Amino acid sequence: MSMLSREADTVAASPELSAIKADLAALRQDMATLASHLRDSAMKAGTQAAAGVRSRAESFEDDAHAAYDDMAARGERSARSLLDLVEQQPVMTLLVVFSLGFLGSRLIRAAS
Repeated sequence: MSMLSREADTVAASPELSAIKADLAALRQDMATLASHLRDSAMKAGTQAAAGVRSRAESFEDDAHAAYDDMAARGERSARSLLDLVEQQPVMTLLVVFSLGFLGSRLIRAAS
């Protein structure tokens, strides 16, 4: 009798077991889809972050070049201005340079 009841239980459980197997297969598929979406989202976020960093680095580089060009232009203007002053007032320039050299030598002697 127990053999017959076991067979009856197995036959009755068979549709339930099939439903559970189908549910597990669907769950596996859903988990694989979720993992794929998470991977794609992470890749997209990483790509966007890298593009943002690249953009900021390029902007910084452009700013650095602009600052360098500005400083170079200022240096050239200062040098031209100094040369113009020397050409316009050569005696005054010699007196100023001589005075600065004299004061510098006195300061160095006093420090030693």
